[in-house]
This record gives sequence, C-alpha cells and structure tokens, in this order.
Amino acid sequence: MFLKKLYLTYEEQFEDILNNEEIDRIENLELREIRSKYWALKHKDFINEKEIPDNQLQEVTNKINLAEKKELEDFKRKMKWE
Repeated sequence: MFLKKLYLTYEEQFEDILNNEEIDRIENLELREIRSKYWALKHKDFINEKEIPDNQLQEVTNKINLAEKKELEDFKRKMKWE
C-alpha cells in the first residue's frame, strides 16, 4: 500500500526550527528550497564551529536567521500568504 506524504500545515512550515524530515514535507517547492538552503547554512556552521571563534558564532547564526526570516517574509508577500 502506498502512503501519501503528509504535508506540513501552514503554521508548521514557518516555524523557527525545522529538521530535514519536516522540510521534506513542505508542499511548495520554492518554500522547501528556501528552508533547505538555510538549514544547510546552519548545519555547515555547526559542523565548522571549530573554525568560527566562540565570540562570533552567535553573530553568524543570528545573521543566517535574519536572512532566512526576511526571505520567508518576502515569499509570503509574493504568495500573498500574510
């Protein structure tokens, strides 16, 4: 029996933190790509944390989070999902 993929609700897909499995459950391809891009950036920084000084790690994370938030807001505006 084939199981249909359960997509995230509107609210779930815009939560601050999503894991890979949740991102894969975003129905809109453009939104899924946005969330995947920022997940990959955060993951890369986490893996390379030895190369980022402790006093800069939070700043780097904040910049990524702000960029993601702006891109999500732009996406919502474009899709008229506000």
